[in-house]
Amino acid sequence: MKLCNTTGNYALHCDNEIDKLKELHRAGFRYVDFSMYGDEARPFMHDNWKEDIRKIKQTADELGLKFLQAHSPAFETLETLDPNENWDEKYKETIRSIEICKELDIPMTVIHAGVKRNTSKEETMELNKKFYESLFPIMEQTGVNVLVENVGIPDNNGRYYLNTGARLREFIDYVNHPLIHACWDIGHGNAMMRDQHDDIMTVGEHLYAIHYNDNNELDDQHRFPFIGTVEHYKTIQALIDAKFKGPFTFEATGTIKHKLLNFDIEEKITYKGDQASVKQIVSILMDNAVKYANKGGTINVTLKKEIGKNVSLTVYNTGSQIPAEDSNKIFERFYRGDSSR
Repeated sequence: MKLCNTTGNYALHCDNEIDKLKELHRAGFRYVDFSMYGDEARPFMHDNWKEDIRKIKQTADELGLKFLQAHSPAFETLETLDPNENWDEKYKETIRSIEICKELDIPMTVIHAGVKRNTSKEETMELNKKFYESLFPIMEQTGVNVLVENVGIPDNNGRYYLNTGARLREFIDYVNHPLIHACWDIGHGNAMMRDQHDDIMTVGEHLYAIHYNDNNELDDQHRFPFIGTVEHYKTIQALIDAKFKGPFTFEATGTIKHKLLNFDIEEKITYKGDQASVKQIVSILMDNAVKYANKGGTINVTLKKEIGKNVSLTVYNTGSQIPAEDSNKIFERFYRGDSSR
Protein backbone atom coordinates (compact mmCIF):
# COMPACT_ATOMS: atom_id res chain seq x y z
CA MET A 1 0.00 0.00 0.00
CA LYS A 2 1.08 3.56 -0.70
CA LEU A 3 0.29 6.32 1.81
CA CYS A 4 -1.81 8.86 -0.02
CA ASN A 5 -3.28 12.23 1.00
CA THR A 6 -6.24 14.03 -0.51
CA THR A 7 -6.01 17.61 -1.74
CA GLY A 8 -9.37 18.02 -0.02
CA ASN A 9 -7.54 18.11 3.32
CA TYR A 10 -6.08 21.47 2.26
CA ALA A 11 -9.22 23.02 0.75
CA LEU A 12 -9.80 25.40 3.66
CA HIS A 13 -6.21 26.62 3.69
CA CYS A 14 -5.32 26.99 0.00
CA ASP A 15 -6.89 29.02 -2.79
CA ASN A 16 -6.02 26.76 -5.72
CA GLU A 17 -4.99 23.22 -6.66
CA ILE A 18 -1.32 24.04 -7.16
CA ASP A 19 -1.01 25.46 -3.63
CA LYS A 20 -2.75 22.35 -2.28
CA LEU A 21 -0.15 20.15 -3.96
CA LYS A 22 2.67 22.23 -2.49
CA GLU A 23 1.23 21.93 1.02
CA LEU A 24 0.63 18.21 0.60
CA HIS A 25 4.27 17.82 -0.45
CA ARG A 26 5.44 19.95 2.47
CA ALA A 27 3.55 17.61 4.81
CA GLY A 28 5.72 14.74 3.54
CA PHE A 29 3.32 12.95 1.20
CA ARG A 30 4.28 11.86 -2.30
CA TYR A 31 1.03 10.23 -3.45
CA VAL A 32 -2.11 12.24 -4.17
CA ASP A 33 -5.86 11.81 -4.15
CA PHE A 34 -7.08 14.67 -6.37
CA SER A 35 -10.34 15.86 -4.80
CA MET A 36 -13.08 17.36 -6.93
CA TYR A 37 -15.69 16.50 -4.29
CA GLY A 38 -17.16 19.99 -4.02
CA ASP A 39 -16.89 22.65 -6.70
CA GLU A 40 -13.24 21.99 -7.59
CA ALA A 41 -14.11 20.81 -11.12
CA ARG A 42 -16.10 23.96 -11.90
CA PRO A 43 -13.07 26.17 -12.75
CA PHE A 44 -12.19 23.65 -15.49
CA MET A 45 -15.52 23.96 -17.32
CA HIS A 46 -14.12 26.03 -20.18
CA ASP A 47 -12.55 25.38 -23.57
CA ASN A 48 -8.92 25.74 -22.44
CA TRP A 49 -9.22 23.54 -19.33
CA LYS A 50 -6.49 21.18 -20.51
CA GLU A 51 -3.92 23.98 -20.25
CA ASP A 52 -4.87 24.53 -16.60
CA ILE A 53 -4.57 20.80 -15.91
CA ARG A 54 -1.21 20.73 -17.69
CA LYS A 55 0.11 23.29 -15.17
CA ILE A 56 -1.14 21.16 -12.28
CA LYS A 57 0.55 18.08 -13.74
CA GLN A 58 3.76 20.03 -14.30
CA THR A 59 3.77 21.13 -10.64
CA ALA A 60 3.19 17.56 -9.49
CA ASP A 61 6.04 16.30 -11.66
CA GLU A 62 8.39 18.97 -10.34
CA LEU A 63 7.51 18.05 -6.75
CA GLY A 64 7.84 14.32 -7.40
CA LEU A 65 4.14 13.71 -6.69
CA LYS A 66 2.10 10.93 -8.27
CA PHE A 67 -1.70 10.92 -8.55
CA LEU A 68 -3.22 7.60 -7.48
CA GLN A 69 -6.95 8.31 -7.25
CA ALA A 70 -9.53 11.09 -7.39
CA HIS A 71 -12.94 12.03 -6.05
CA SER A 72 -15.54 13.32 -8.48
CA PRO A 73 -18.24 15.86 -7.52
CA ALA A 74 -20.71 14.66 -4.89
CA PHE A 75 -24.33 15.45 -5.61
CA GLU A 76 -27.80 13.93 -5.32
CA THR A 77 -27.80 11.84 -8.46
CA LEU A 78 -31.33 10.44 -8.02
CA GLU A 79 -33.22 13.18 -6.18
CA THR A 80 -32.28 16.85 -5.93
CA LEU A 81 -33.39 18.31 -2.58
CA ASP A 82 -31.15 21.39 -2.59
CA PRO A 83 -32.84 24.17 -4.62
CA ASN A 84 -29.42 25.73 -5.24
CA GLU A 85 -27.98 22.58 -6.82
CA ASN A 86 -28.14 22.36 -10.61
CA TRP A 87 -28.21 18.65 -11.55
CA ASP A 88 -27.17 19.18 -15.18
CA GLU A 89 -24.16 21.29 -14.18
CA LYS A 90 -23.04 18.74 -11.59
CA TYR A 91 -23.39 15.93 -14.09
CA LYS A 92 -21.27 17.81 -16.66
CA GLU A 93 -18.66 18.47 -13.96
CA THR A 94 -18.65 14.74 -13.20
CA ILE A 95 -17.91 13.97 -16.86
CA ARG A 96 -15.16 16.60 -16.83
CA SER A 97 -13.68 15.09 -13.64
CA ILE A 98 -13.22 11.79 -15.47
CA GLU A 99 -11.56 13.63 -18.36
CA ILE A 100 -9.28 15.36 -15.85
CA CYS A 101 -8.29 11.96 -14.47
CA LYS A 102 -7.23 10.95 -17.95
CA GLU A 103 -5.03 14.05 -18.32
CA LEU A 104 -3.42 13.53 -14.89
CA ASP A 105 -2.94 9.78 -15.40
CA ILE A 106 -5.27 9.01 -12.51
CA PRO A 107 -6.54 5.43 -12.84
CA MET A 108 -9.71 5.75 -10.74
CA THR A 109 -12.20 8.18 -9.23
CA VAL A 110 -14.93 7.86 -6.62
CA ILE A 111 -18.50 8.69 -7.66
CA HIS A 112 -21.22 8.29 -5.04
CA ALA A 113 -24.39 6.32 -5.62
CA GLY A 114 -27.66 8.12 -5.06
CA VAL A 115 -30.78 7.60 -2.96
CA LYS A 116 -34.41 8.59 -3.30
CA ARG A 117 -37.16 8.87 -0.72
CA ASN A 118 -39.78 6.11 -0.54
CA THR A 119 -37.93 3.97 -3.08
CA SER A 120 -37.45 0.23 -2.79
CA LYS A 121 -34.09 -1.52 -2.85
CA GLU A 122 -34.81 -2.92 -6.32
CA GLU A 123 -35.77 0.46 -7.79
CA THR A 124 -32.81 2.20 -6.12
CA MET A 125 -30.45 -0.40 -7.57
CA GLU A 126 -31.93 0.03 -11.05
CA LEU A 127 -31.90 3.85 -10.96
CA ASN A 128 -28.27 3.87 -9.83
CA LYS A 129 -27.34 1.33 -12.48
CA LYS A 130 -28.79 3.60 -15.17
CA PHE A 131 -26.83 6.56 -13.79
CA TYR A 132 -23.52 4.70 -13.88
CA GLU A 133 -24.35 3.28 -17.32
CA SER A 134 -24.59 6.86 -18.58
CA LEU A 135 -20.92 7.23 -17.60
CA PHE A 136 -19.76 4.11 -19.43
CA PRO A 137 -18.87 5.93 -22.71
CA ILE A 138 -16.48 8.41 -21.05
CA MET A 139 -15.12 5.69 -18.73
CA GLU A 140 -14.35 3.42 -21.68
CA GLN A 141 -12.95 6.30 -23.73
CA THR A 142 -10.53 7.32 -20.95
CA GLY A 143 -9.96 3.95 -19.29
CA VAL A 144 -10.72 5.48 -15.87
CA ASN A 145 -12.23 3.17 -13.23
CA VAL A 146 -15.22 4.50 -11.30
CA LEU A 147 -15.45 3.46 -7.66
CA VAL A 148 -18.70 3.25 -5.72
CA GLU A 149 -18.27 4.19 -2.04
CA ASN A 150 -20.07 2.95 1.08
CA VAL A 151 -21.90 5.61 3.07
CA GLY A 152 -22.21 6.05 6.83
CA ILE A 153 -25.95 6.64 6.86
CA PRO A 154 -28.62 4.15 7.97
CA ASP A 155 -31.72 3.64 5.83
CA ASN A 156 -34.28 6.39 6.49
CA ASN A 157 -37.41 7.90 4.95
CA GLY A 158 -37.69 4.97 2.59
CA ARG A 159 -34.15 5.49 1.28
CA TYR A 160 -31.92 2.48 0.58
CA TYR A 161 -28.20 3.18 1.14
CA LEU A 162 -25.11 1.22 0.12
CA ASN A 163 -23.89 1.20 3.72
CA THR A 164 -22.55 -2.36 4.11
CA GLY A 165 -19.98 -4.48 2.35
CA ALA A 166 -22.68 -6.90 1.19
CA ARG A 167 -24.81 -4.15 -0.34
CA LEU A 168 -21.81 -2.56 -2.04
CA ARG A 169 -20.68 -5.90 -3.49
CA GLU A 170 -24.20 -6.77 -4.62
CA PHE A 171 -24.58 -3.47 -6.46
CA ILE A 172 -21.19 -3.75 -8.21
CA ASP A 173 -22.04 -7.27 -9.34
CA TYR A 174 -25.44 -5.97 -10.51
CA VAL A 175 -23.88 -3.22 -12.65
CA ASN A 176 -21.40 -5.77 -13.99
CA HIS A 177 -18.88 -3.58 -15.79
CA PRO A 178 -15.09 -4.12 -15.77
CA LEU A 179 -14.44 -0.47 -14.82
CA ILE A 180 -16.87 -0.35 -11.86
CA HIS A 181 -15.35 -1.23 -8.48
CA ALA A 182 -15.42 -0.13 -4.82
CA CYS A 183 -13.92 2.34 -2.39
CA TRP A 184 -14.42 1.54 1.30
CA ASP A 185 -14.56 4.51 3.69
CA ILE A 186 -13.37 3.39 7.13
CA GLY A 187 -15.05 6.30 8.92
CA HIS A 188 -18.37 5.58 7.24
CA GLY A 189 -18.14 1.96 8.33
CA ASN A 190 -17.39 3.06 11.89
CA ALA A 191 -20.36 5.45 11.92
CA MET A 192 -22.53 2.47 11.00
CA MET A 193 -20.83 0.45 13.79
CA ARG A 194 -19.98 -2.26 11.27
CA ASP A 195 -17.63 -5.23 11.63
CA GLN A 196 -15.29 -3.76 9.03
CA HIS A 197 -13.20 -6.91 8.70
CA ASP A 198 -16.26 -8.75 7.40
CA ASP A 199 -17.27 -5.85 5.15
CA ILE A 200 -13.84 -5.48 3.57
CA MET A 201 -13.55 -9.22 3.00
CA THR A 202 -17.02 -9.23 1.41
CA VAL A 203 -16.12 -6.47 -1.04
CA GLY A 204 -13.11 -8.62 -1.89
CA GLU A 205 -11.36 -8.16 -5.22
CA HIS A 206 -13.51 -5.14 -6.06
CA LEU A 207 -11.80 -3.10 -3.33
CA TYR A 208 -9.65 -0.69 -5.32
CA ALA A 209 -9.27 2.15 -2.78
CA ILE A 210 -9.95 3.14 0.81
CA HIS A 211 -10.64 6.43 2.56
CA TYR A 212 -9.12 6.34 6.03
CA ASN A 213 -10.52 8.59 8.76
CA ASP A 214 -11.89 8.38 12.28
CA ASN A 215 -15.01 9.43 14.21
CA ASN A 216 -16.87 8.84 17.47
CA GLU A 217 -19.52 6.59 15.87
CA LEU A 218 -22.13 9.34 16.32
CA ASP A 219 -21.30 11.46 13.27
CA ASP A 220 -19.37 11.19 10.01
CA GLN A 221 -16.62 13.50 11.28
CA HIS A 222 -13.63 12.61 9.05
CA ARG A 223 -11.09 13.11 11.85
CA PHE A 224 -7.44 12.07 12.00
CA PRO A 225 -6.88 8.41 12.97
CA PHE A 226 -6.63 7.68 16.70
CA ILE A 227 -8.86 10.54 17.86
CA GLY A 228 -12.03 8.49 17.43
CA THR A 229 -13.27 4.97 18.05
CA VAL A 230 -12.18 3.12 14.90
CA GLU A 231 -10.61 -0.22 15.81
CA HIS A 232 -7.52 0.28 13.69
CA TYR A 233 -5.94 -3.09 14.33
CA LYS A 234 -9.04 -4.79 12.91
CA THR A 235 -9.24 -2.61 9.80
CA ILE A 236 -5.53 -2.96 9.06
CA GLN A 237 -5.76 -6.72 9.54
CA ALA A 238 -8.72 -6.78 7.15
CA LEU A 239 -6.72 -4.98 4.47
CA ILE A 240 -3.88 -7.47 4.96
CA ASP A 241 -6.24 -10.44 4.80
CA ALA A 242 -7.91 -9.02 1.68
CA LYS A 243 -4.46 -8.58 0.07
CA PHE A 244 -5.33 -4.95 -0.60
CA LYS A 245 -2.73 -3.25 -2.77
CA GLY A 246 -4.46 0.05 -3.54
CA PRO A 247 -3.73 3.52 -2.13
CA PHE A 248 -4.10 4.07 1.62
CA THR A 249 -5.73 7.49 1.45
CA PHE A 250 -6.10 9.78 4.46
CA GLU A 251 -9.36 11.68 4.06
CA ALA A 252 -9.51 13.63 7.32
CA THR A 253 -11.12 16.74 5.88
CA GLY A 254 -13.16 17.48 9.02
CA THR A 255 -10.28 17.50 11.49
CA ILE A 256 -9.07 21.02 12.06
CA LYS A 257 -10.96 23.48 9.83
CA HIS A 258 -8.74 26.59 9.87
CA LYS A 259 -7.19 25.59 13.22
CA LEU A 260 -3.63 24.74 14.23
CA LEU A 261 -3.21 21.33 15.87
CA ASN A 262 -0.09 20.75 17.99
CA PHE A 263 0.98 17.51 19.72
CA ASP A 264 3.46 17.15 22.59
CA ILE A 265 3.59 13.42 23.35
CA GLU A 266 6.22 12.14 25.76
CA GLU A 267 7.92 8.93 24.62
CA LYS A 268 7.64 5.49 26.22
CA ILE A 269 4.40 6.07 28.08
CA THR A 270 2.35 3.01 29.02
CA TYR A 271 -0.99 2.97 30.78
CA LYS A 272 -3.14 0.08 31.99
CA GLY A 273 -6.86 0.77 31.89
CA ASP A 274 -10.09 0.23 30.05
CA GLN A 275 -9.23 0.75 26.37
CA ALA A 276 -12.78 1.60 25.27
CA SER A 277 -13.19 4.22 28.02
CA VAL A 278 -9.83 5.84 27.24
CA LYS A 279 -10.67 6.01 23.53
CA GLN A 280 -14.06 7.49 24.32
CA ILE A 281 -12.76 10.28 26.55
CA VAL A 282 -9.98 11.20 24.10
CA SER A 283 -12.52 11.30 21.26
CA ILE A 284 -14.88 13.53 23.27
CA LEU A 285 -12.10 15.92 24.32
CA MET A 286 -10.76 16.21 20.77
CA ASP A 287 -14.22 16.62 19.27
CA ASN A 288 -15.06 19.44 21.68
CA ALA A 289 -11.71 21.14 21.11
CA VAL A 290 -12.17 21.12 17.34
CA LYS A 291 -15.80 22.18 17.62
CA TYR A 292 -15.30 25.12 19.96
CA ALA A 293 -11.85 26.45 19.05
CA ASN A 294 -12.13 29.79 17.30
CA LYS A 295 -11.38 30.12 13.60
CA GLY A 296 -7.62 30.48 13.21
CA GLY A 297 -7.21 29.22 16.77
CA THR A 298 -4.96 26.58 18.30
CA ILE A 299 -5.51 23.11 19.75
CA ASN A 300 -2.74 21.64 21.91
CA VAL A 301 -2.65 17.98 22.94
CA THR A 302 -0.16 17.04 25.66
CA LEU A 303 0.56 13.61 27.14
CA LYS A 304 3.14 13.41 29.93
CA LYS A 305 4.28 11.18 32.79
CA GLU A 306 3.50 12.44 36.28
CA ILE A 307 4.76 11.44 39.73
CA GLY A 308 4.55 7.71 40.35
CA LYS A 309 2.51 5.79 37.79
CA ASN A 310 0.23 8.67 36.85
CA VAL A 311 -0.19 9.96 33.30
CA SER A 312 -1.52 13.41 32.40
CA LEU A 313 -3.50 14.08 29.22
CA THR A 314 -4.31 17.71 28.44
CA VAL A 315 -6.40 18.96 25.53
CA TYR A 316 -6.39 22.76 25.25
CA ASN A 317 -8.08 25.02 22.73
CA THR A 318 -8.30 28.75 22.26
CA GLY A 319 -11.74 30.29 22.00
CA SER A 320 -14.36 32.20 23.93
CA GLN A 321 -13.72 32.22 27.67
CA ILE A 322 -16.22 30.42 29.90
CA PRO A 323 -18.03 32.97 32.11
CA ALA A 324 -17.00 32.78 35.78
CA GLU A 325 -20.59 32.13 36.85
CA ASP A 326 -20.70 29.02 34.63
CA SER A 327 -17.33 27.50 35.58
CA ASN A 328 -18.79 25.31 38.33
CA LYS A 329 -21.30 23.78 35.90
CA ILE A 330 -19.05 22.68 33.03
CA PHE A 331 -18.81 19.07 34.20
CA GLU A 332 -22.58 18.66 34.43
CA ARG A 333 -23.85 16.27 31.78
CA PHE A 334 -25.34 17.99 28.70
CA TYR A 335 -24.49 21.45 30.07
CA ARG A 336 -23.53 24.13 27.56
CA GLY A 337 -22.56 27.59 28.62
CA ASP A 338 -23.91 29.21 25.47
CA SER A 339 -27.49 28.22 24.74
CA SER A 340 -27.07 29.16 21.09
CA ARG A 341 -24.53 26.36 20.48
